[in-house]
Amino acid sequence: GKVNFKLNAKNHTYFSFYTGSDNYFSGNTGINWTNTAATIRWTNLYSERLFINTTLSASGYDYFLHTDVSKNQRWNSHIANLNLKSDFSYFIKPHNELSFGAGVNGYNFNPGNLTTNGIQNSNVSARHSLEVMLYGNHELKLTPKWGLNYGLRFTSWTNSGEAFEFKFDENHNPIDTLVYKAGESYINFLNAEPRFTVQYQISDE
Repeated sequence: GKVNFKLNAKNHTYFSFYTGSDNYFSGNTGINWTNTAATIRWTNLYSERLFINTTLSASGYDYFLHTDVSKNQRWNSHIANLNLKSDFSYFIKPHNELSFGAGVNGYNFNPGNLTTNGIQNSNVSARHSLEVMLYGNHELKLTPKWGLNYGLRFTSWTNSGEAFEFKFDENHNPIDTLVYKAGESYINFLNAEPRFTVQYQISDE
């Protein structure tokens, strides 16, 4: 489902929602899965040159492999995320656009664990991650045939507890388990991603 509201001449809001599920069982085994997503978006025409798009979205996906229905034994894999971002488009001239924005993404992963009668055998740790990103981009039409597009995107990724990680030796045998408390950061990445494009229109076709 989707619905949108025209608040006034310069502001619109949009809401969309999706959910679906299915299953297949044969005898004492089977599979089932569910998928849910929702988005709220606000668009604002701040001025004749500046356009703002702000989005809040969430999604979740679960996959279940039922290995023994009689014992309520099943394997579950799960991924969910919550995202907030704002994108700005500023038109310096009709063929000269500057776009920039920022966003925050939260993720929750369960790579896969087995439960029997509601009791989980935690062989693999769940993952909790936070991603923060900033970007800027300049799109310029130099002539009717030549175009230029360049930009830079910064991304920060952090894993945090509650979680545990295995340490392995050179033969990939587990030798230790590292335990992280709730909210404790243990993996951090920082990346800069440049981009550069030159366009040339050979003909109208």
